[in-house]
Amino acid sequence: MAGMIEAEYTISYADYKAANRLYLWQGPRTRIGYTLSMFVFPVIGLSFSAWGLWLRISGNPGFLDASLTNLLLFALFAICFPLIRWRLLRVGFRGLLPKGSGNTVRLRADDEQVIFSVPGSAEGRYFWNAFVNFAENEKVLILIVSRTRYLLVPRHALTETQWTELRALAAAKLPRS
Repeated sequence: MAGMIEAEYTISYADYKAANRLYLWQGPRTRIGYTLSMFVFPVIGLSFSAWGLWLRISGNPGFLDASLTNLLLFALFAICFPLIRWRLLRVGFRGLLPKGSGNTVRLRADDEQVIFSVPGSAEGRYFWNAFVNFAENEKVLILIVSRTRYLLVPRHALTETQWTELRALAAAKLPRS
């Protein structure tokens, strides 16, 4: 039986990015969507843009209409997906905690419940059966509440003993994804 785990920490943008990436790799649908939008679609857009540019320079008429408009559309296609992802991450991070909180979070966890609180603003009390599952990597541990929500605990926020206890609690109480 683990004791009470208590910590107060600040969530950084790097923590949020690491947690979001870990969350996206949990299911096949989100993993495929992330791979397509961040790698496959931009490579396809750049490839078509380069091919169209080559056709335009060489004067070689191909089945690809190498008009300047199409070249710009392919290049825009390649650039937009990563930029949209970056923008959504920034907006998500800004809306993560109430304004004026300084991104400070207080965590308390024991055998019965996990309490996340933003000092002076909000508190969320979750019994272990409220979590669907959890995931971890070398940077963060996420406790998944639903298909669209998770709570993040950065590794740097806890001592090694606390980190080990929290992982043991999560492993004992939740299925691992």
